[in-house]
Amino acid sequence: MNLRGIVAVAGKPGLWKALAQNKTGFILESLDAQKTKLVANLSTAKIAALDEITIFGDEEDIRLVDVFERMKAAKNVPDAKADGKVLRQLFRETAPGH
Repeated sequence: MNLRGIVAVAGKPGLWKALAQNKTGFILESLDAQKTKLVANLSTAKIAALDEITIFGDEEDIRLVDVFERMKAAKNVPDAKADGKVLRQLFRETAPGH
């Protein structure tokens, strides 16, 4: 799974794809159907790249990319609107020791 160039911007809904970078920030495009463009200034916007996000673990940090890979390989993946208990159980199975 390649999450390189996919970012989350604080205060903006959804995920964004980094199209280009200049001295002051990034030019981003939303991943939804509207394909909205956004210029995110590094001095004012908080940007988190999905391929760099980790989850605290008991022994060591767990990369979000690894959790997504395990979810993709899981046999019984519930619907995103399933009961919270079912979704938590999937997360416990794919990110043990978090």
